[in-house]
Amino acid sequence: MQYSNWWFFILHQQLYTIMVNTRFPNLASIIAFSYKNSPDIDLPNWQTLYYKDNYPRLQRIKTQLDPHNRLHHSQSIELLA
Repeated sequence: MQYSNWWFFILHQQLYTIMVNTRFPNLASIIAFSYKNSPDIDLPNWQTLYYKDNYPRLQRIKTQLDPHNRLHHSQSIELLA
């Protein structure tokens, strides 16, 4: 789940962090999907949520076409070891 916020004071940031960390586990129990357009870097098991059973196949393709991992971001397909 993607959250976005703007705050002027550190207290707002702290309250927001507490809110997200306490609410997200409850929401995760009823939400079984995600989409790649707005990556959530705190999303556990994002490989399965985004790609289902296709992730190993995508890793093979990524390793073959981009072996030096030049095209990457925080949730890009990981190279095979």
